[in-house]
Amino acid sequence: MNMRQLRELIVAPTLTSMAYHTGQPGWASDAAIELVMATGYTESRYEAVRQYARRDGRRGPARGMWQCEPRTHRDYWRWLEKKDLITAVEATVGMDSPDLDALVFDLRYQCLMARVHYRRIRAPLPVDQRSMALYWKKYYNSHLGAGTVEGFMRDHRRMRSLEKRQLL
Repeated sequence: MNMRQLRELIVAPTLTSMAYHTGQPGWASDAAIELVMATGYTESRYEAVRQYARRDGRRGPARGMWQCEPRTHRDYWRWLEKKDLITAVEATVGMDSPDLDALVFDLRYQCLMARVHYRRIRAPLPVDQRSMALYWKKYYNSHLGAGTVEGFMRDHRRMRSLEKRQLL
């Protein structure tokens, strides 16, 4: 996938729309856009819309480029409802209720759900690569996940390198 197109045509406009419809600019800060971009690259390399099979051959439940699990997806919507943000989500991606299928086919919806994940966290968004990797590991991948801080940092460098070489 073209990282530059993804950033400039999907991620930034989606998060900017959410910022506009909520009146909260932080939804689309540079740090938020970078973290969402790096998270998707680390989670799937922007290649898989369903979780890869595990070593035992079974496929996990995660969906989309940002690898969102159904239970987590339901939690996002409970949070959105509690924060009275459903109208903003509908104005941004055209959905007013959870849609697991959209986690597979709608990139705007997928990236917004990844941003919702991070928006629920009270800690400020990181701005440098190492802090971003630590933040992702703690809040997105968790201590139970297979990802590593070093792997995130390597993936982030790779993603940025690809993005610099790609045309819009």
